[in-house]
Amino acid sequence: MGRGEKLNEAEAAQLSQFVFWQLAENCVVFELPFDLMIGVNRRVYENGVFQGQDLYDKRTSLIQYRDLFNSFPQVTFPISVLTSTSNQELVSYSWIFPNVIANGHWWYSNTPPYIEQDCRTRLTAIPQTKYVGYYSDMYKLEFALPKFRMYRRILAKVLAQEFVVDRGWSEKRAVELGHLILRGNVETIFGR
Repeated sequence: MGRGEKLNEAEAAQLSQFVFWQLAENCVVFELPFDLMIGVNRRVYENGVFQGQDLYDKRTSLIQYRDLFNSFPQVTFPISVLTSTSNQELVSYSWIFPNVIANGHWWYSNTPPYIEQDCRTRLTAIPQTKYVGYYSDMYKLEFALPKFRMYRRILAKVLAQEFVVDRGWSEKRAVELGHLILRGNVETIFGR
């Protein structure tokens, strides 16, 4: 291939896989987590504003990452998925793979009904240390506080219903779990 020529589809896929694998190897060297957002289709609406062109694709699966998870057991993979159907798969992967962590909610699934369902599933099905409740891919700073407050209200509701009422936990114990989900796991996974 000459300089300036476009890659064909096979070459682009090979280069993409090489770069992706190299990133994982660097995560090993530098002892960093490898954060993944799985299920986005870029530039679906080409006339949209910069942050308004992408949509989710529920046909995606985490199975295509199994070699990565198996090959790099020392790398932690915080993963956010874009649909609730993918959330069920993420919960299973977080349960089975020691290095897979359920991580937050993407822009288009960052609405109360989706968050509540996904949060409830994650809290009741995976180890408490394998869930980071909130992150934001916001592109405007003023989005942070309202989105975080929304998530905290939903987390409080789920903890109250699922753990205090249904399981008989004390409020103190439920608040401690909320703190772990919002802060403790973040410090453990991303802290240096």
